Amino acid sequence: MAKTKLLVLAGAGAAMDFGMPSSTCIHALFLSLAREKFPLNDSARVNLLHLRDDHNLIRSLYSHMYDKLVQYWMAEGVTDKPNFEDALHVITQLSALPPEYGGRKFTPALGAFVNVCTFPEVGFGLNGCAVDSATWRSLAQCLVYGLIGEFRRRCSCVESGSILILKSLFDVLASEFDVAVVTTNYDDLLHRAVPNLEMGFDNNDGGVFKEERILSRTAWPCLLHLHGSVHFDETPDVGGHVTRWVDDLSGNFYQQAGSRSTRYNNAGYASPASPIIVGYAKPEKIGELPYRTYYSELDRLISESQALLILGHSLGLGDTHLREAFTGYSDVRGRHVVVIDLASGGLDETFSVARAVRVFGAGSLSWLGSHSDGQRVEEFRRAKAFEVCNDQGRRLSIWYDGMREACDHADKIVAELKR
Repeated sequence: MAKTKLLVLAGAGAAMDFGMPSSTCIHALFLSLAREKFPLNDSARVNLLHLRDDHNLIRSLYSHMYDKLVQYWMAEGVTDKPNFEDALHVITQLSALPPEYGGRKFTPALGAFVNVCTFPEVGFGLNGCAVDSATWRSLAQCLVYGLIGEFRRRCSCVESGSILILKSLFDVLASEFDVAVVTTNYDDLLHRAVPNLEMGFDNNDGGVFKEERILSRTAWPCLLHLHGSVHFDETPDVGGHVTRWVDDLSGNFYQQAGSRSTRYNNAGYASPASPIIVGYAKPEKIGELPYRTYYSELDRLISESQALLILGHSLGLGDTHLREAFTGYSDVRGRHVVVIDLASGGLDETFSVARAVRVFGAGSLSWLGSHSDGQRVEEFRRAKAFEVCNDQGRRLSIWYDGMREACDHADKIVAELKR
């Protein structure tokens, strides 16, 4: 008998228990990188001490931009703090709006109506340099490549025991289901836990991506890195770049060799040629390989899957393109959706659950007995149990005790998926 087709969607919450950085850690990394490479000059630091961050008195172009964004959001009544993708989005836009860079064909039409405010000079000493579009492009490169390097470093330090914990979960799932995995994480934890899934790369041909390996395969299981991977390397090719898979994270990647280039789109935005997708440039990058193939295949996986397991994915605003792909999942087939999440209080603070409720058609959070009730959440956590949507025709189950505990109770996940 054919196994049930299970689609697994993994996000950052599936990796943080195993040593990968949170959004807060990435912001701290950006602050550190910018302090070293893009400090404000001495006079600007004196004038802006009241805006200093908690980590260091040395102000940077990044921290100055971030503080202005925080202040703007607060003035507009936005309670969320910007994350690192919000910040990279701003940097990318700022690199396009100033008119100083060469090649007018990249000057966006928006520049006719929008002006960029004045920024403090950057550099050590009193003789600072004015900030222009090239400065913002260089800052974006510094942050993006620093981020890739940090993920590669952390992946290289993950102990085999952590991989075995993840492997044990997927071994149990594979015993009951045909499993296909899509992830928005940059790390290689899932690849190491389930190493034999088809990803589209041909190791016999220099690790180059070949879309027919995904689109023409006969077995349903696969692993799609929707936002890139620490193992991806973009190298020059005829007419642009080609993405390859590099097994050795300590190897010589193209960007690590100092061969860093910038890409412009028709809107004038500049972004580093990167093996990962960051900021809000996801829709543009999706038009390239392997992402074009991955998102084409994602639609088929969503359509053919018979159950969905979400591991620590928030379906957040930065992933609108992905969230919209799942909007029709709760159809007449009544497919079961199981969400693995970590909640420490009431669900008003658990945004991934709130979004899952909206995306998968379970109405409002009011059906959850633990809504705004931290004690109820703790009861489910202590019992290692799922909270289940009982609305007619809606099959949505929530686990509140995080990814690490979920791995230790894989049998409960299987039972819930098959319920």
